[in-house]
Amino acid sequence: MTRRWIVSGRHWMVSDSLLVVLTLVLGFVCGGTVNAGSSKQDSSQKRAVVIVGNNHSIDPGVEDLHYADDDAVLYAEMLAPFADQLTLLTLLDDDTQRRFPGYAERTRRPTRAEMNDVLTSTFKIIMAWQAAGIKKTELMFVFVGHGSVDREGQGFVHLEDGRFARGDLFHEVISSSPATYTHVIVDACNAYSLVAGRGATGPDAPDDPGAVLLDQFLAGQELEDFPDVGVLAATSQDRVTHEWSKIQAGLFSFQMRSALSGAADINGDGQLEYSEVAAFLTAANANLGQASKRLSVFAWAPKRHRRAPLLDLRRGRGSRRVAIGPAVRGKLSVESENGDVWVGAHASGEQTVTLVLPEHLGFYVRSSDGETNVEAGAADVSVLALGSKVQRVAERGAVDAQFEKSLFGIPFGRSYYLGFMANRPNMLTVDFQTDPVAVSQEDSLLAVGVGYTLGMAPLLSDHIEHGLRAQADVRWRSGVSWTGVVELGRAWVEDPTATLSRLSVMAGANWRTQISHNLAVILGLDVGYAMLTVAAEESSVDPLVLVGKFRTGMIWCPSRGFALEVGAAGSGFLVTMNTKESIRGAPVGYVMIFWD
Repeated sequence: MTRRWIVSGRHWMVSDSLLVVLTLVLGFVCGGTVNAGSSKQDSSQKRAVVIVGNNHSIDPGVEDLHYADDDAVLYAEMLAPFADQLTLLTLLDDDTQRRFPGYAERTRRPTRAEMNDVLTSTFKIIMAWQAAGIKKTELMFVFVGHGSVDREGQGFVHLEDGRFARGDLFHEVISSSPATYTHVIVDACNAYSLVAGRGATGPDAPDDPGAVLLDQFLAGQELEDFPDVGVLAATSQDRVTHEWSKIQAGLFSFQMRSALSGAADINGDGQLEYSEVAAFLTAANANLGQASKRLSVFAWAPKRHRRAPLLDLRRGRGSRRVAIGPAVRGKLSVESENGDVWVGAHASGEQTVTLVLPEHLGFYVRSSDGETNVEAGAADVSVLALGSKVQRVAERGAVDAQFEKSLFGIPFGRSYYLGFMANRPNMLTVDFQTDPVAVSQEDSLLAVGVGYTLGMAPLLSDHIEHGLRAQADVRWRSGVSWTGVVELGRAWVEDPTATLSRLSVMAGANWRTQISHNLAVILGLDVGYAMLTVAAEESSVDPLVLVGKFRTGMIWCPSRGFALEVGAAGSGFLVTMNTKESIRGAPVGYVMIFWD
């Protein structure tokens, strides 16, 4: 994988001709695939991403934002697997540096000079890709921060040292971009004025600006002249793009990242079209009762190709798919093991919701009914149902209560999408005939292992038994698996003519919880039958010995498909001695190697 960061004013990059050669060589060596779940990487297209996040307001009396820098980093985390070159311009406050350690040195300041330098460098990289034969190039430009309107009604956003006006956006980004497609996402107060022009906001603005802005836009606004450009923006009636302390993010950026993670993919083909994202965002905000809190969404798909995807989820490197089945309904949140809320949604139960998430992180899928732990790892996962009840956290105030109750209040499914598209003549409905991207079912995932056991002999507590263990695990939900076990054991006694042999056949269950990227704790319980044989001058066989075993251990996964488990167990055997039943215990240690 080649990923380029523009850091501290320097370009860390290889020549584009070498990049193409390396891409072809890696494609040949790896069979032409790059892991994104099981997605196929298309080397004929490349994407550059520029993300700008600025908390600071240049208007006197306007308070700085709290989470524009957090949103910028989260956009970078989410989009990095899909980017061949990514640049992050933001100044991280102390809280954000603690929340995302290591990011401060990866960023450039959100100033006019840095912005101009980054855009110039990015355009040169895109043109180099095109010269090297890349057929499809894309630029995604994301801005999160304050926005305002000047006296002439033109919108601008706030950089650290001044304005970035609507004219700058069109001249320096939209008209200058050499990319095949340019995607612009703006999360700022008065974002409509930035992209839709004079008159989009003001004292005479309608109650629902999104209902009439398209007509104004089509009546001669400048975006009409750029058929390769798509735009997504949001604003609200009080011209504030809201932040929510509970999720430590702006509402629109959180909703946008939820959509881009796959929650908006209504037909399951892995390609997020503008119509899907616009419908998802509209549904997410529709139930907010107070008009001033409701975000109106402006969506403009590229005129050249109305169904051009904003993001192709099949190209995510270092990602895996998490499919949430139709049986899981209602409001959902997906939180990483680091405590960051990645996705919010409201599942209608009409289709599977397939999310694309980083494979190096574990996640919790939560609803009002329960939660399920999705462990870190490269394998695709299917969540068929949620587990135990979730302990609710006390709400922080009236705003939190309103957002908690109303955000994602309307189920998003095929029915809502078709209703949304009924009065959107400027967009094309997605193709529902396309086969959904397949996701491997976690309930059919099989792992097999073999190992060595060492412990006390069942009937001879002063003798050591050496043994072999063969085990097969079939996962049926996240963290839990059914187990089948066969064990052979043998103990040698002082009498050279006598030995103690054991054959155990057991079934059971494992419970596993991830404690780091490649380390987990496992608990297991096996029950079954054991046949104990004492071979001496006279052999004895008892085929009716009940056996139970409780295991606990640590699992280390150094690479995909391979794991090493080390642990200890206690076995209990129900035996009959001189017509009396008794339980004989035997402590055991074991080490096993697994493949899946």
